[in-house]
Amino acid sequence: TVLYPCSALAATTLQDALSARGFRVTRLETYTTVAASWDDDATDAAHAASVVSFASPSAVRVWKERVGTSAIAVCIGETSAQEAEKVGFRRVLYPDAPGIDAWAETIASLALPQWADASPA
Repeated sequence: TVLYPCSALAATTLQDALSARGFRVTRLETYTTVAASWDDDATDAAHAASVVSFASPSAVRVWKERVGTSAIAVCIGETSAQEAEKVGFRRVLYPDAPGIDAWAETIASLALPQWADASPA
């Protein structure tokens, strides 16, 4: 038996794949995602962004609803990238293998002109 703790919003992809391979899967929904409240400053910053990084499909959906899809979407992995493409982002990037370092490198690879003189924090 495989215990699969997940979000209440999680797709059934993993549990279906495990079940198809003969595992008995117990899905345990341990949390749900709720969109955060934004003040005017956060909303203004969101609308000014040219690049947005996403770590989950639910974050992609909230962004699309509140801001739209004109920014470049840089996703931590393929699942979030697929959601970004699905909701209408025109430019979607993600690393070959998910992870924080690869995600940061993908963002840095954009080398946008406004970042040319930026020094690392």
